[in-house]
Amino acid sequence: REIKHASSGGFAFDFSPPYFYDGMIFAGYEPYGRCAANLLFDGACEETLICVPKLTTWYDAIVALGVPDKNIMLIKSSSEGLEKHLAGECNALVYESQKLNRTLATMDDYFIGTEKHTKEPLSMMHRSDDQQFSDLIRWIVYGLFNAEERGIVSESSIEMPATNLFGSELTGIWQNSVRESGSYGEMFSRNLDGLVARDGLNMLNRLDGPQLCASPG
Repeated sequence: REIKHASSGGFAFDFSPPYFYDGMIFAGYEPYGRCAANLLFDGACEETLICVPKLTTWYDAIVALGVPDKNIMLIKSSSEGLEKHLAGECNALVYESQKLNRTLATMDDYFIGTEKHTKEPLSMMHRSDDQQFSDLIRWIVYGLFNAEERGIVSESSIEMPATNLFGSELTGIWQNSVRESGSYGEMFSRNLDGLVARDGLNMLNRLDGPQLCASPG
């Protein structure tokens, strides 16, 4: 996938393989976060007001879910939505699950939904005018997946294979990357344990579906 952005001076961008899948969830102060998650907007839920970034897939998703206009506060960005929410200007919001859990999970009388209404693949973005660098990022990501598949961790990184894909000076890219950051599973545990359940598309590809996997080769 390649995109161009006006502020980039016309440079195109490329993306690494997705390394994490998140999605839009509802959250908010009780009872309004629960009202939003259950798509209830009458009676005790009538005053639910959800901060939603305009011109986003999140806005498209809540419209498709049938959320009434009166229960939507359009804002410029997710960060602005979080600020307005914490200031009490809206009593519910939509956000990515790992960011919400990191920010708001310890608050009293606060509801965080678990159902994801969109699929948000997260990748590293980089300029596409250096194909070798793009390939290097891609194969490092694949290597982290492969390390977990093989049961290799940072302490046993020497067991990762060498490669000649990028010349004699970079034969140890997989050994070095796993030694410094661990396998994908180690990275997930270190950064997301307790915040996001590892399930669905964030599991390794075994026999049950096209999930995180290293490219054959």
